Amino acid sequence: MGVRSLGYLRLETTDIEGWKVFGEDFAEIEKIAVQAREILESVRGAADVEFDALGKSPLLEIVPRRDAMSRYNLHAAEINRVVHTALAGEEVGKLIEGNRRFDIVVRLPQGQRATPADLQQVHVASARTDESGAPVMVPLREVADLVPATIPDQITRKNQTREILLSANVVG
Repeated sequence: MGVRSLGYLRLETTDIEGWKVFGEDFAEIEKIAVQAREILESVRGAADVEFDALGKSPLLEIVPRRDAMSRYNLHAAEINRVVHTALAGEEVGKLIEGNRRFDIVVRLPQGQRATPADLQQVHVASARTDESGAPVMVPLREVADLVPATIPDQITRKNQTREILLSANVVG
């Protein structure tokens, strides 16, 4: 088994048809794995060069704006609780019907949580109060940015280090 150093990353040959790219920064090892795949695809006798389960899933990242949160005396935990309740729901009680028990869950209807624009309309109760003593309700768009992103479907680790496995069939 040979090991070749690539700075803080290393490429390890596990056998004639499998290679692992190791490192801490997933984006960097993915970039190196793509380059390695291109090289392997150009090698005579290498066929079906591929990554191990290197898919991506969409994600909506909610990034709190600390300056805006401080104006309303809001904490990230409160924003997280409101978003969690809106999307996943929160149990608020039980319904007992004979011997059966059902959770009562509150969440936004699908039509009010289907898009990022819908989520921006969700209101968070601030610690500030209006003249009647009721909490000031702040739209999420005023205290957080909603950023579309993608994340890897799977991150494989070996000895607490991220790795991507490349494989190829040998023909001829």
